[in-house]
Amino acid sequence: MDTWMQRFKKNPERVRYLDYRSWERHGRFVNGHCTNLDSFKDLPRHEQGVMLLKRLAVLFGKQTFDPQQVPVEIGACVNSDGLAFGFPPSELRDAHLYLLTDPWSEIACAGYVAEAPLGSGMYEITAKGWVEVESKPVKVDNDVLPL
Repeated sequence: MDTWMQRFKKNPERVRYLDYRSWERHGRFVNGHCTNLDSFKDLPRHEQGVMLLKRLAVLFGKQTFDPQQVPVEIGACVNSDGLAFGFPPSELRDAHLYLLTDPWSEIACAGYVAEAPLGSGMYEITAKGWVEVESKPVKVDNDVLPL
């Protein structure tokens, strides 16, 4: 006899949901477990910065980048390579602008990103930034997972 729990475990929608949550936990979305910009802003400023840093690590790795040149949308579609990917579409522009103010200044002041070369407007994640990216666990739904 098939119990409710056995049917639930076999459900392909559940598998897709768990795959999505796993993908989300590993820094693919800048907002992590926050559902909107207001809940993201409620996080401590350092945590916001670390979440942005993880998103930058996923997007650019060891390459240099210009955070001002990352588009929010491409045509009429949400840019999945944008800084604010994961926020509701109605909040993408505001989230993108917010990320480039408080969280960006947090990671820049902490020395997690630096201009490379100096004066170029291009940035890279520093060695100190990589230590932070690799050491901070991601917490979602009471689960703590390393990046």
